[in-house]
Amino acid sequence: MTAQQEERKIKVVINWPSGRKSRIPRRTAVVRFYLIGLVVICLTVSSSVTAQSTANRPFNPFNPRNLRFDFSVPATRPISMGGAAIALADDPSAANINPAGVALFTKPALSIGTRINQSRVEEPDGNVDNPGVVEQKSEFIFDHNSLTTIVPIKSIRISTFRETVYDSRFSYINPTSLIVPAASGLTDQRDLYRQNFPTVQRELRMQIIDNGGSLAWRLSDKLNFGFSLRLTRLEYDLVEREYFENDIPNLNSPGVVFNSVSADNLYLVRTVNNNDWGVGYNFGFLSKLSDRLSMGLVFNHRPTFNLDTRIFLPRYSGAGVFTGRSFAAQEQDSTFNVRFDMPDSYGLGLAYKYRGWLNIVADIIRFEYEEMVSGSSDGSSTQLTNLIQDDDRFDGRDPENADDIGLDSAWEFHIGMEYIHKFAESGHRLPLRIGYYYEPGHVISAEDTKPNLQAAFPGEGSSHHFTGGLGFFIQGKLRFDTAFNISDRSIQILGSTAYVF
Repeated sequence: MTAQQEERKIKVVINWPSGRKSRIPRRTAVVRFYLIGLVVICLTVSSSVTAQSTANRPFNPFNPRNLRFDFSVPATRPISMGGAAIALADDPSAANINPAGVALFTKPALSIGTRINQSRVEEPDGNVDNPGVVEQKSEFIFDHNSLTTIVPIKSIRISTFRETVYDSRFSYINPTSLIVPAASGLTDQRDLYRQNFPTVQRELRMQIIDNGGSLAWRLSDKLNFGFSLRLTRLEYDLVEREYFENDIPNLNSPGVVFNSVSADNLYLVRTVNNNDWGVGYNFGFLSKLSDRLSMGLVFNHRPTFNLDTRIFLPRYSGAGVFTGRSFAAQEQDSTFNVRFDMPDSYGLGLAYKYRGWLNIVADIIRFEYEEMVSGSSDGSSTQLTNLIQDDDRFDGRDPENADDIGLDSAWEFHIGMEYIHKFAESGHRLPLRIGYYYEPGHVISAEDTKPNLQAAFPGEGSSHHFTGGLGFFIQGKLRFDTAFNISDRSIQILGSTAYVF
């Protein structure tokens, strides 16, 4: 090799600990450098994948049974007649029921009402062997529930109102059990929790308040029209804890393990704190078909709210078969946005008035409960009604390609009667009222026939309400009304006072 070639030769000098130098061709050094880098990258990716697999625990982002809504009539006189008031909207409560009735007032009026409510809700007890068995949880509420003013201005009637439409406060536990396969079938901890429902400890408070105003006109001697614009306040506070039994025994055959409530079994914490306003409206017509027969029509549009659902995942360590396996603690960086679409409704009512001492009323109302589950979570139109418990473990798809849970729209029927006793000398009047209405179940329930889905989302039966009450009118100026409403799930006592100036 010539000196020129020797100078061209590229050398890499490495100082060894002994002080000895080694000359390695640069190409060989570069290859070794890339090999070492590739090994480091592979180890990093492997570590990352392992961390993700332990942290990626399966869960449903929201429990749709936490979406509840009950169209309880807040006004005293209508509820005493079975809630039928669409065609007999001649008292201050008409403002939020059928605003066309406000046009009947020729003088200013003021009304205030209150309510005592003892109610029960039916919740699943998690019995897979006997799906549909429920436990009843009760609550007691005493509150002011309505305030209405009516002011006539020339040919227009103006009304303002505030009504507590729905108020619920519950705290309870829904126990469940794990259906555990034989130890030979337990290969992935996530599969066990993906196919079962947890025990749930829930604290839920939900209140819906309507604040609004109405305008009403007499279009003719026999036809009135009214329109109400509402600002609806939703206060929704939820704290929900889910528990899975972490100590899974080594079973020779499939068995059942109870999900107990303990710190070691805490799997997920879900919170919602939503205080928001929404805009809604309703309008109605009131027509006098004859001297004794009237008809009313109403349409009621309710607002939509977005519930920001935050998920916290505590550290969850396995025991028994899954000893040494755990899910790392983490809090979701973003919240799940759940759409709560309050159902619209429309109805028809008839009222028969006989000689000023007898009124008979009947209403039929359609509630679009399907709208409550038509919303989505994180932009998916099926996520609320498609649960992970029956999805394919690999691609996450529903094998039946159908909703697991759902809620159907329904009709309600209301009927009532009012007898008015007149005191000849004083001019006072004493109304006596009775009524009845049919309320179909409207809690989200399972549509899939799988036992675990039926146990976690049992259907709700219909309810029959028997109502009644009495009033006392003093010379057409001051009136007092009382009412009761009794069903298999609730007892209500209502009272109101109205003054016509």
